[in-house]
Amino acid sequence: EGEFAVLATSIDKMVQRMLEQQSILQKEKVFLADSMADISHQMKTPLTSISLLLNLLQEEHLSEKKRLQYVQDLMKLTGRIDWMVYALLRLAKLDAGTVQLQQVPYQIEDLIKAAVTPLEIALDIRDITLEVQMQPDLQHRGDISWMTEAVSNILKNCMEHTPSGGHIRIVTKDNPLYLLIKITDSGRGFTKQDLPHIFERFYRVDKARSRQAGGSGLGLSIVHELVERNFGTIEVSSKEGEGTKFTVRMPYFELEEDDDDA
Repeated sequence: EGEFAVLATSIDKMVQRMLEQQSILQKEKVFLADSMADISHQMKTPLTSISLLLNLLQEEHLSEKKRLQYVQDLMKLTGRIDWMVYALLRLAKLDAGTVQLQQVPYQIEDLIKAAVTPLEIALDIRDITLEVQMQPDLQHRGDISWMTEAVSNILKNCMEHTPSGGHIRIVTKDNPLYLLIKITDSGRGFTKQDLPHIFERFYRVDKARSRQAGGSGLGLSIVHELVERNFGTIEVSSKEGEGTKFTVRMPYFELEEDDDDA
């Protein structure tokens, strides 16, 4: 009781804060080290394959058919690296807080169309049927460009895990509380062990599925970040061999700012 006691208490609190900060920094350091290791591993696999294919292309007596096949394989591998770099940059921007999400009205029809259009050729090549059921004249408020990326990444995941002859279905509707976007596929589904982790960065499902899908464990992580930053929630249910269902709920709310300047 007295000035020394107050000083001692203040010093003790300061030490506790410093210890907590040190613990946080240590965790961030471990996370960064693990992330760098994951990135290195993700990049190493396609780069090794590219190196092997380039050596094979130098063979003098290589048939034209084989040469074309190797070139196509190279294009797929470089595309995979390009996607990983793009996804990592997206996640870095989100982590750094440099992404300023807009809050403006947009049509759900425009959102779904923008997400689906870039995938139409790939869906046709894979012989996957896409069905869209939209409640007419649906509107929401948020950042349509980033939400388009979120929906597109869900569709890519569904496409990568759905075999030829399968189907993907998009349903949109609303109620007084939220907008609902439900995306289901007839794909391989996820195991009970994988399901709780699919939104974790760099998480890869079993090796057989990873080879078939070619995923990097980044797409769904971006989806989770974007949906939450747009004040929404995302849930996933799946059964191995029977497909997967993604359910996105985007709440309705009024912004405090005036729209007069819009």
